[in-house]
Amino acid sequence: MEEYEHARKDLQQARDIEIISDTGDLQELVDYFYAGEPCFLHDDRNHWTECAVCQKTYPDALARIETIHNAVRERVLQRIEGLYKQFVEEFPDSASAVNDSRWYADRIAALTSTYSVSIIWRLYFLLPEHYWKNFSVLPSPLDSAKVRPVSDCGRILTSLSPDALHFLFLVVLATEVHQALYDKLWRMSIPVFFGGAKPGGGLETYDNPDGLVPWAETIE
Repeated sequence: MEEYEHARKDLQQARDIEIISDTGDLQELVDYFYAGEPCFLHDDRNHWTECAVCQKTYPDALARIETIHNAVRERVLQRIEGLYKQFVEEFPDSASAVNDSRWYADRIAALTSTYSVSIIWRLYFLLPEHYWKNFSVLPSPLDSAKVRPVSDCGRILTSLSPDALHFLFLVVLATEVHQALYDKLWRMSIPVFFGGAKPGGGLETYDNPDGLVPWAETIE
């Protein structure tokens, strides 16, 4: 099954490279890849660099991929600017609003739901390689195995307006805080111990410091 999946991906990537080389309209290619997953262009690039047949058949494909990727990044920046304007329209500043705790609560809820999904997904397009992890506003996150600094998206972020860049960091920060709170509440819902039947009979208990989901009967 794994070999079949690998062959299927190779075939799809080879097909993408053919499309990239044979399609003259850059805008059409940008639309095609922007509507897909952020990893597609990374995978196509890696396929071309490792496939002698594609290199020989489509010698200009790599340069074309870079052109498309740059155009996709520009579209991502435009979308982030648009999301910022949408957020400002949804939560306009006013003398009465800034003294309303509900206004702040609604802003934070929006940042961690609607805007988080839209922003985080598009940040993946800005990374120089395939990546599926969370982002952090910190330059050196403690859990680097699961979290990546948003600054890794590169200097392209500086192309955003100051207000949109501030909005972007607010979204990432709000998402971090929400995730930490969610993880804490999740751990609180999991028993401190869990256990299962011993081979010789009886019940054996185990500590559960990492808040893992019990695989056997839980002990309250």
